[in-house]
Amino acid sequence: MKKKLILIIGIIIVLLVCIYVFFFNNKKEDTSKVTLDDIYYKKSDAIDVTNYELEDLLNNKGSFLLYVYNSYCTFKIPCETIFEEYLESKNITMLKIAIDEFKNTSLYSTIKYAPSFVIISDGEIVAFLDANSDEDLNRYQDTDEFGTWLSSYINLK
Repeated sequence: MKKKLILIIGIIIVLLVCIYVFFFNNKKEDTSKVTLDDIYYKKSDAIDVTNYELEDLLNNKGSFLLYVYNSYCTFKIPCETIFEEYLESKNITMLKIAIDEFKNTSLYSTIKYAPSFVIISDGEIVAFLDANSDEDLNRYQDTDEFGTWLSSYINLK
C-alpha cells in the first residue's frame, strides 16, 4: 500500500514538472519577441507621422514599427511596396516618416540612412534594417526575406 502511494505521488510530481516545463518554455519564446501596441494589430495601414509625434510615441514608451523613407529610393522594387505587402498579409499597421523629418528625432543618432525599417519596443530600438548594409539588401527587395526578418523580432497576432 505504501509503495503504491509513493508511486502515485511520484507520477503526480513528474506530471506537474512536465506541465510546468511545457508552459515555461512556451512563455519564454513568446516573451523574447516584441509585442506591438494593440492599435497596430487592428488593420493594415501606413500612417505618416511628424518628428514631434514620433518623439511623443518614444517618450510614452510605445511599441511600433517605423518606416523611414526617402523620395529617391533606387531599389528595383520599391521597399515600401515590400513592407506594405507583408504587413497587409498580417494585418499590421506601420508608421512612416520622411528622412528630412526623421533627422530631427532622437533616433537619428543611431539610424543615419533611409530607407530603413525600425522595430521599436517600449520607446527603444530593438532592430532595424540598415540601408547602408549589404546584409539587409534582400530584406528590402523580397517580401519573404523581409517577413522572415520581421517575424523573428515581433509577435504576429
